[in-house]
Amino acid sequence: MSLNYLTVEAFKGLWEKELLPSIKKEICSELAGIKRELEKLSSKCVEIEQSQNFLSDQYDSLLQTLQSTNVSIQNAEKDIKLLYEQTSSNKEFISIYDEQIDEIQQYLRRDCVEITGIPVTSVDDPKILAKELGDLMEVQVDERDISTAHRLPASKKVKDRIIVKFVNRDKRNQFYQRRSRLAGKSVKDLPHIANEIGSSRSNQTGKIYINESLTAYRKKLFGQINSFRKAQDYKFLWTMNGKILLRKNENSRVYGFTKESEFESFKSTLN
Repeated sequence: MSLNYLTVEAFKGLWEKELLPSIKKEICSELAGIKRELEKLSSKCVEIEQSQNFLSDQYDSLLQTLQSTNVSIQNAEKDIKLLYEQTSSNKEFISIYDEQIDEIQQYLRRDCVEITGIPVTSVDDPKILAKELGDLMEVQVDERDISTAHRLPASKKVKDRIIVKFVNRDKRNQFYQRRSRLAGKSVKDLPHIANEIGSSRSNQTGKIYINESLTAYRKKLFGQINSFRKAQDYKFLWTMNGKILLRKNENSRVYGFTKESEFESFKSTLN
């Protein structure tokens, strides 16, 4: 039995012709696969880098926007503060101006009184009603004592309003100061009304009130002070020559107000 042995020369030939090319082919195949994976990985790295650059740019842009917004907010806060200061100054100026206008308007009403509670009749003559009302209070009022008298539009809270402007202020003051004599009296005691309404009218026992003619500003102030009076148990509240007077009781001092600022100052002394 004979054995076939490869000689060195034969092995070299086999290596070069068959084994080495096969190994190279396998290696190249593996390397090609690795290369493809590396290319994919490289592509992903590029995408990641691009994403990082994009995010960095976005962050820079957002940071700039935020800084710009902060500057805008700071400027807006300064503007708001300035506007607030200007508004406060304007409000103070307007308040002073309103008070000065109110003083003039109230001065023009110094000869007037307002009467409420007398119903409208078919032949309505406010001057005659004022004269008859004077008779009830024992104040002689002639037609020449009255400059003008007419009805006022009804408000939400008050109807049957008459305003009377006197020629003589002393007569006006006497008429106003004797209003307490109307206690126990009613519209049925006025001849002009009694003749018209008869005994069947339900409002024939209605009370009559005389008040000073106040400006809208002072009427509002009067309402505020009246609410305070009720809450703080003050007993007296009235007006005299356009001034609103407040008194706790018979033994306490009288406080006078013509401006809201005076009333606010008064309240601050109580705290």
